[in-house]
Amino acid sequence: MKKNFKTGLIAGLLIGVLATAGIGSAAFFATDGFTNLTMEKNRLDLRSINENIRDLETMIDEDYLNKKDNEQLEQYIYKGLLAGLGDPYSEYYTASEYKRLKTETTGNYCGIGVRIIQESKTMKTTVAEVFEDSPALEAGMEADDIIKAVNDVDVSTMDMDEIVNNHILGKEGTKIEMQVYRPSIKKTLSFDIERRQVEAQYVKSEMLQNKIGYISISSFAVATTNQFNSAIKNLRRQGAESLIIDLRNNPGGVLNSAVDMLASLLPDGVLVYTKDKNGKGDHYESKDGQIYYKNDNGYKDKAYPKKDSGKLELPMAVLINGDSASASEVFAQAMKDYQWATIIGTQSYGKGIVQNLIPLTDGTAVKLTVSSYYTKNGSVIQGKGVTPDIKVEQKGKWKNSTLLPPHDEDAQLQRAIKELNQ
Repeated sequence: MKKNFKTGLIAGLLIGVLATAGIGSAAFFATDGFTNLTMEKNRLDLRSINENIRDLETMIDEDYLNKKDNEQLEQYIYKGLLAGLGDPYSEYYTASEYKRLKTETTGNYCGIGVRIIQESKTMKTTVAEVFEDSPALEAGMEADDIIKAVNDVDVSTMDMDEIVNNHILGKEGTKIEMQVYRPSIKKTLSFDIERRQVEAQYVKSEMLQNKIGYISISSFAVATTNQFNSAIKNLRRQGAESLIIDLRNNPGGVLNSAVDMLASLLPDGVLVYTKDKNGKGDHYESKDGQIYYKNDNGYKDKAYPKKDSGKLELPMAVLINGDSASASEVFAQAMKDYQWATIIGTQSYGKGIVQNLIPLTDGTAVKLTVSSYYTKNGSVIQGKGVTPDIKVEQKGKWKNSTLLPPHDEDAQLQRAIKELNQ
């Protein structure tokens, strides 16, 4: 079930797969003569648009009650252009937004060390996870706390990005007061927390009964691959003979992280490939301890070593739900295509498109949908999602919850344990 909530570190991580292209604004807008000629019919009438903008600006100057902010007006012209595509994944980032985005993607930021989620309809913002060794944990915050106010500012109906970027993130060493409602005791609590540099923890692991290792992945960021490989090694040292990989509520992230992790688990072969509107794209293949990358648009092929060579030959289950999206779906579908794991849960979100993150020369950036991705068997994920091998709905109060149940009440996890015990 899609619960329609936003999720992130203490800031909303990219809900999608990013394939970063480092070019400037000149390169972004420049085209060769042939392209200009063939695309001319689809060009905007910039002369007419500029005239309309001048007329609108004159109206604002003459009649608008308040003082205008020219910089903000310019930013929203660009934002409006991308919004006009009608694609929720294509957007324009201001310089400050792009700077925060890069911080979130690498997983290092100055904050309090929690992952939060927000229900789109109610705007209720809940702590989904408190990171180990974080300022929030030391102060006493817990998962399931509902954020009500920050520094006496009511944030109960505020968009999550605004809460994070304008109220929680800040300079190292500064303090904030977090006011939360704790449902377990039905009380409102306040915590004074000092901001500090935090490395986000995307991977959590533990040993379950009967030598089953459990790994939960909250997002595919740059740091996720190393955290995942460390978790695998630790569980193997503890005697794990089978493995559950939990991708529920994972919105995706960086494609290369998912590729690297798949390469460490699967036998040699195609991992994922993409196709743009001309039928060309990128190809990732695992072979002989290397990950081979090929691009149809003229870039040279290249290979780089796997983070962890070889394949993992253990019985495995992968958990998904309606909020497993993008890179999570690539991971789950690839494991399914190779019949390398049993997929358990509910139909995934269905986001099978790739965005390029394109830096511009003035420090701003554009995120643009450029292609669709496919796994080994040519499986289409966009608009369809990944179909689990075994469909299991959560039960009781957890059926429509944005949070995952405790292990003993988690119907999907318990079914995975049952399958691996057979």
